[in-house]
Amino acid sequence: MDSEYVEINNIADHDDIVDEKMDDVDLTDDNTLEVNQLIEIKKIFDNYSTHWHSKEYNEIVEKVNKYLLQFCNHTKETDLFDITPEKSMTVCYCTRCYCVFDDSK
Repeated sequence: MDSEYVEINNIADHDDIVDEKMDDVDLTDDNTLEVNQLIEIKKIFDNYSTHWHSKEYNEIVEKVNKYLLQFCNHTKETDLFDITPEKSMTVCYCTRCYCVFDDSK
């Protein structure tokens, strides 16, 4: 199976990836811009959900998730998701970066 990879050298040059509307960004926090950019990148990754990805792709996704878990100013929300008509599951996640938390610990 042939794969096509696109190299992005400067993510800020790609208007279709990075939201240029930055009016609501607080630039007093050095990590805010990076967090917002990585949230947008995570959304793109989530839209390409397939059953197979390269090892490198999975490593990038994992690094983005780890960064967001550490540096996002999380707004946690708990929601109930139906698994089957008879069964549901409680999930705690961030409404900004959509990272999921295990609050049972």
